[in-house]
Amino acid sequence: MVVPSWEAWWRTAATRPLPAMTGTYRVRRQRRDPGNGMTPGRVGVVETFAYRPPGWWRGARRDALGAAGEALWVAAPAEGGSPVRGFSWDFAGSPRRLVAAGGAVPFAGAVPRGGPRPHARAGREAAEWLLEVPHAGRLRVVLDAEHPLVLLAETPDGEYREELTDLAFPGSLPDELFDPGHAQAARAAWAERLAAARSAWRQRPLPLPGHWPGPRPAPRVIDGDLASGLLVLDLGLDAVTLGPGRARGPVAARLARRRRGEPPYLGGIFADPKVFVHTWSDGVWQWSLATEGPALSPEDLSAVIASMPAPGTA
Repeated sequence: MVVPSWEAWWRTAATRPLPAMTGTYRVRRQRRDPGNGMTPGRVGVVETFAYRPPGWWRGARRDALGAAGEALWVAAPAEGGSPVRGFSWDFAGSPRRLVAAGGAVPFAGAVPRGGPRPHARAGREAAEWLLEVPHAGRLRVVLDAEHPLVLLAETPDGEYREELTDLAFPGSLPDELFDPGHAQAARAAWAERLAAARSAWRQRPLPLPGHWPGPRPAPRVIDGDLASGLLVLDLGLDAVTLGPGRARGPVAARLARRRRGEPPYLGGIFADPKVFVHTWSDGVWQWSLATEGPALSPEDLSAVIASMPAPGTA
């Protein structure tokens, strides 16, 4: 294959048409290190998507409960051209920023530091580059040879990685697939499920830790599913005014439970790598505790877990 220069690829990517396509978008990033000796772990998100010219998108984030609620989105072509989408690592990722049709804005000002090198990825001809990208730093990118697609973008240390996989080009996709009513119906179903969960827990004690560093939580149910037992609580710490000497614990926290063996809950801030998430199992439930602000110390975390209600009592 003939590998174009980086400048030539970037110029043509902004105007080269992209046909209808489907695929999978994957993101992986290490969580922040709380600095207390605990292993930070990683965040991984998988989203299937469909694209149809001139700018219709549909995405569904995979979840053990299915593509329900706010996990499904449909977007119409943006008025006045494509929105500016940068490559800052804020985890607001989307397949749209790896598809350069209509504007290769994320790579504006990128400077090649290595490459090009012919590269085959998922059966597609491509070229690999090492780029210095504004607001993102150094990235290894794999650019599709046929379409304006970034098949992979990752930091050299591998701590951040975005990629497109399972790509298919069917020639056309039906209008019905991009009906915004699908996303509206999914949001309505999620709201109905949440209302049912809140109603069911209104007269029952919520499964809260008996020990908490700092002010006592003021919890509320923010997600739930009666069929699976999913329950997500905002502990309401941000509603409490912290007095002097009382800020040794997190300033905000959310607690999620799922049946043991199910994938960890990744709704809301649980998918944010800037948030530290503690996970444990009590033999029946798998628990995740997302904390913002000062992380729990290992001693406080052990006390919080030990103070949780026994399985079957809440």
